[in-house]
Amino acid sequence: MIKIWSLFFFLTLSIPLAVAADRYAGAGGVEYFTMPNEESALQGTMPAGQPLTTLSTRGQWIYVASADESQVGWVLKSETSTNKPEPRKVKTNTQRFDSVGEPIKSSKASEDADDGDGILMGFVLFLFGLGLLSADSMGARLFGVLLMFAGVGSCVG
Repeated sequence: MIKIWSLFFFLTLSIPLAVAADRYAGAGGVEYFTMPNEESALQGTMPAGQPLTTLSTRGQWIYVASADESQVGWVLKSETSTNKPEPRKVKTNTQRFDSVGEPIKSSKASEDADDGDGILMGFVLFLFGLGLLSADSMGARLFGVLLMFAGVGSCVG
């Protein structure tokens, strides 16, 4: 029965974790190859800023997939970034004035509100770690404990 729960947690919770983007294509786009070297077949170019999920690493190369998994291949790690590109901001005069001509101070509560994604991901990590505690190997159990701590940490912080 315990192994069934482990399989349930693995299948239901690892799929959303596997598709989370952890890198982004660089400013000039990223060429991706079939093998981790530039002499292998060029498969195409991923556009600048595209979210990428790291599947494997080999030296300076990383095996990535696009969010919809339509583009999968090896890219140079130096041509990617861990920071999401900032959208271009256009400055506009949005300051409002009262009837006397004094600026009205606005509340930023709605802008600073957290959307709760961190708490949800922390809960998912915790449950996945909990499911791994019943695994047969000690390594999987230790990884489960690590995931549980990571889950609690992302909920708290």
